[in-house]
Amino acid sequence: DESGSMDDNRQDIVNNANNFFSRALASGLDFRMGVTNVCDPTGSSKAIVGKFCSKISTNTSDDGGTDRFLLPSEQSIFSSCINNPPGYEGGSEYGLVNSSEAVKKHLPRASNVPDKIRPEAKLVIILATDEVPQELGNGVLGYDDFEKCQLDAAKQAAVDTAIKPHMDLLSGVSDPEGAAMFHLIGGVCNNSCNADVGHGYKELAQALGGQIGDVCQKDLGNTLQVIIDSIIGLASPVKLDYVPISASLAVSLDGVEVKRSRTNGFDYRAAQNTLAFINVKYKKGSEVVASYHRWTRQADIDNP
Repeated sequence: DESGSMDDNRQDIVNNANNFFSRALASGLDFRMGVTNVCDPTGSSKAIVGKFCSKISTNTSDDGGTDRFLLPSEQSIFSSCINNPPGYEGGSEYGLVNSSEAVKKHLPRASNVPDKIRPEAKLVIILATDEVPQELGNGVLGYDDFEKCQLDAAKQAAVDTAIKPHMDLLSGVSDPEGAAMFHLIGGVCNNSCNADVGHGYKELAQALGGQIGDVCQKDLGNTLQVIIDSIIGLASPVKLDYVPISASLAVSLDGVEVKRSRTNGFDYRAAQNTLAFINVKYKKGSEVVASYHRWTRQADIDNP
């Protein structure tokens, strides 16, 4: 979101986005980044709703260049695109439709195609905004609802109905290839910079396993690390059969012991019950052996 209300947050978002990119590099993830806008789907930039940026530009009406994902080597372009996403937004804040179109425009999945989501990649959306989705302004919510921590039952039902097409897409119901994790850096309850509470977005984050960070924070470091950790966990092909006692974990990869480390080894992601390999190379068909202790109930022991 680069609308006018974000002027006091944008440099912080750029700084934190660069921090996020650097953390993704340090994690050893094989990633691609796409940066899009929140343009009005009926406005002057409607043709580029959901389009990805690949061009360094300070022109606020720039179309973003070629619609494609950015590589890990293109952090400078990523930084510029975060500061100036494709198209002219003006006062538009259509985050729901742009999130969905950013997925649909880059399907079907395909290998080695710069503007398509890769077949085996895990899809993650991170939306940064200080406003409620403008899609909810047409009789769904009123101005007096924007700062409410909790909506009344009727308003919440209306929000749930309005976001259902986006929920269906991003949960994989309407298209399994569009399934995604959704994170929000937006207005939280009782925030410090008069941001709208992220109604509509927070429901997506809660339902799709994402994190919700406060857009008013100057330093989103801890939030970004939690997001990176969840992405690593989501991307891991190694899901354990049981929940381990974490400290007891020992892991080998193709017969070689792997040390536990958050910079160069394996780590455990409790939320997904997976093992993450950080800066440890492995190939399809590699054998992972994990040994660990786990808690069992007395009833399980007495009655196997």
